[in-house]
This record gives sequence, C-alpha cells and structure tokens, in this order.
Amino acid sequence: MQRDEFIKILGLGAASVLFPSISSGKQNKGKVIIIGAGLAGLTAGKHLQSYGWEVEILEARDRIGGRIHTNRDWGFPIELGANWIHEGGHPENPLLKMAEQNGVQHQATHYSSANVYKHNGDKVSALGLALGYYRLDKRLQHSAKAAGSHASLAHFLKASIPYSELSPAQAAIFKGPIWEGIRTSIGEDLEQADADFYLNQMLENGKYKDYLVTSGYDHFAEQQAATLQVKKHHIAQAIDTRQRRVAVHSNHGVHEADYAIVTVPLGVLKSGAIAFNPGLSVAKRRAIEQIGYGSFNKVFLQFEKKFWGQDKHFYVFERALQKEHGLFVNLHKYTGKPVLVGLPSGEAARVVEQKSEAELKAEWTSFFRTYFPGKDIEIARLRLTRWGADNFSKGAYSFAGRGANKASFEALSMPEGRIHFAGEATNARHHGNVHSAVISGIREADRINSYTAR
Repeated sequence: MQRDEFIKILGLGAASVLFPSISSGKQNKGKVIIIGAGLAGLTAGKHLQSYGWEVEILEARDRIGGRIHTNRDWGFPIELGANWIHEGGHPENPLLKMAEQNGVQHQATHYSSANVYKHNGDKVSALGLALGYYRLDKRLQHSAKAAGSHASLAHFLKASIPYSELSPAQAAIFKGPIWEGIRTSIGEDLEQADADFYLNQMLENGKYKDYLVTSGYDHFAEQQAATLQVKKHHIAQAIDTRQRRVAVHSNHGVHEADYAIVTVPLGVLKSGAIAFNPGLSVAKRRAIEQIGYGSFNKVFLQFEKKFWGQDKHFYVFERALQKEHGLFVNLHKYTGKPVLVGLPSGEAARVVEQKSEAELKAEWTSFFRTYFPGKDIEIARLRLTRWGADNFSKGAYSFAGRGANKASFEALSMPEGRIHFAGEATNARHHGNVHSAVISGIREADRINSYTAR
C-alpha cells in the first residue's frame, strides 16, 4: 500500500526546469526578496537568478531547509523533518529526478510490508492481514459513493465501518494501518479533515511510489542554495507595499525590492507573525483560515540491539485512537541501524511534545517489553521533534480542513499586488509534500519573470 493508498483505501520536465543555467536570461531585470529558505524559497530563488533577477533571501533560522532538517549527531542521517519523496515519478514532481541526477540515495517504501499487532499483543497473521485489508477496502469503496456535506474523515470512517462489527484482526487493521496511516498522511486528527476533499482525489492516489531518502534530505536544499545569497537570523516582521517598492521589515532593518515572495509555513501566516500593510484580501484571509495545518512529530528510538525479528518496513500497534500512536517506521530496514521511528499525529503529537525525553524513554521501554516479552530491550538514545513549539513553523504541514476545497488552496497561491506566495500549502493537488514546495517555487519564479515580457 503506497503512502497515498492510506487515502486510496477510502475507495479512493525537462532538465532545464530542474536545473536552470545560472547564466541564462537577461541580467538586472529587478530585485526579488524571498522570505524563507525552505525548498520553496530556494527553488524560486534559483530560477529567478537564472532568469536574470537579483535575489535576496531572508531566513529566520540559523540554517537553510525549513521543515527539511537532517541531523547527523548519531553518526548517520536522521530526518527530523521531511523524509520521503512522495509520489515519485508523478509528471509534476521533479524530486525523484533531482535525487537520481545528484546522487541523493533513496529506497522505495512498501506500505504493505508491515507487522500489525492486536490490542492483546498478538500479531495479525499474513493471511488475516491480507483478508482484513480486502474486506475493509470493499466496505470503504462502497461507502465512499455516499459521502457528502463536508463530513469529517473520522465521521466517514466510523459510519462506513462500525467498530463493534469488526473481528479482532480487522479492528487492529482499522485502528492501525488504516486510521493511523491516514492520520499520519494528513498530519492531523481525522475529525478535522474534510472527507469530500480527499475522496474526490481518490483516483489520483496510489499510482506512484514513495521513496525514503537515506543519505540526507538536506542535500536538496544545499543544491538549490549553492549560488544564492541567504541571510540567516533575519526574521521578517512586516511587509509594506504602499510605496513604489516592496519594503520588508526584519529584525535587521528594512529590505527593499520590486517583488517579494512569502514562503513561510501556513502556521506562521495563521499566527499573524508577519504584518501586511495594506492588509491581505478577504479571500486570502479566508483561505488561511480554511486550510488546516497539522501537528506531527517523530520519536526516534535507537536500541542497544535489534529485537523485532523480521525486517518489515512498518510496525503497527493497535492503541487508543486519539492521544496515543502506534505507527513506527523500521529504519533498520533502510540503514542497518537498530532504530524505530514513531509517527504521532494530531492530538498524539501535541501530547508527546509535552513530555520529556526521559518520560518517553521509560514509557516506550515498558511498551515494547509488553509486546516482545522475554526480549532484551534497552533504549540507547531517544530524540523527539517538537514542531508545534517551533516559532518558525508552528506545526507540521497543511491539510484540507472541514469546508476547504481546491479554491481555498488556489486563493492562498494568488499574488496580492507585488507580494507573491509559495510553499507546500499553496498547491491543492500536492499539499503537505516537499514536491509541492518545489512546484510552487517554480510557479512563482515564472510568474514574476513573465512580467518582464509584457
């Protein structure tokens, strides 16, 4: 099951574009300030520079990449932020080609490769897993035809599959790979997500493979930033377009340009951390409100030694749906290191952020000893992300909230005079993914460059 098949289960180019020549195009077309050195901002900057624009990038952090954050403190790369190339091979997605042409190592992820454990600790058999998927998928496909009125995904799932009617194996599959899988894919509790929006995309989902990047996702950011001027520790506070030029006010003063591209995460826009003068349009404010912005974290557990037997891609444990999580990526499959990565989303992600690493270490040691009795289980190191507490992210990634539709994402992507907007949340089809950020950066660079041809 592909990553997007977690949603599908509901029933559901050119080299010149990827790597523009820095010397191409007429020079001195004007200046563009880009707010944010994530992949959207870096991609926009690289393309604008190749077209002959002067580019200045303001980055609040002490590093580039934004929600791409590779850490090598353990002696091998762990991805505190983005980890997968989703929808690899999609004609609109340049990431897989970029990875292959620049030696970024990656491996295909197989979502059907999973051990699923029932609430009592018993593992669902391979046959039970296959039959459970098949039967639940049939019921969901049938129910998808009757969805409507912007019901939540949680409402749709519960109405489609009454939990009381499930066998123990089916219940474990429903609460594990299906519910947890969709929640992880969206990055928020399913009560907050719009069923209509995701069901309407079901035909597109699951056609392309996902690939886990193993050599460091930060290589993508470094490649895009190689020729760019990035000013770190520059926190954008206000954007003023009342005069002839755009004025961006930061903690280091005023920066002027002909155009600005805002690529900060949706959570920052929702917080009002950047003031706009004049204010944003009603349509833009409505889009910022309608599009959801999820909570998602990772819990990295490095054990003294591997104890979990078969090297499946995922280990899934049936747990309470709201405040707990039971979906783990088996990094040993990819790296040979005895590491499992928990993927809490929604309320579970917010709960885990409030705990200390010592608390989590004790909890997960006890948890795994319960499911694997008699095994020598010791957690050597633990690392927790806290994206909700990150002032320059304020959460994880976007999703279609209740009442959101394609027009919501399109409204977020539209320029407001000389202020342009890019980022993963500005693309309805690909939101929540890294390639959405790349696509949006190219889109806005091309849009600004088109003004010189008029």
